[in-house]
Amino acid sequence: MENRTKRITDKCLKIYDRKRTIYAVNKYLERLLPNDIALQSIIIVNHVIPVIRKKYFINLTIETFINESIQEYGKSRDPAIALTTIWDRLDELPFTPDEYTKIVDLIDEALSKEPNPPSKEDWEELNEWLMK
Repeated sequence: MENRTKRITDKCLKIYDRKRTIYAVNKYLERLLPNDIALQSIIIVNHVIPVIRKKYFINLTIETFINESIQEYGKSRDPAIALTTIWDRLDELPFTPDEYTKIVDLIDEALSKEPNPPSKEDWEELNEWLMK
């Protein structure tokens, strides 16, 4: 790994250690490398996420996240709050953009099969919350 990429990766890992969210790492990279989206992606996907997963999330898979999310949703009395909680957690975990997209589709599909599936209004409320 070239020196610059290694230094940036080390800084990203320090940010993650402090903030515990990939979102904070992404924001740092957007500020640091505003005109190099490709390098941002390479650093996150190839260097940062693998280290974070080894260090903090050894058994993390898409399937385990989906199962835990469904359980969390089932325990909640308010679908909108449950969706918000799931998305809060998703922001904290080290998933690649492709995995993130897959997770969103799988969660939508899985929750639609629940006894009390989220309504269109619940999804709209989540989208409003995400935009804030």
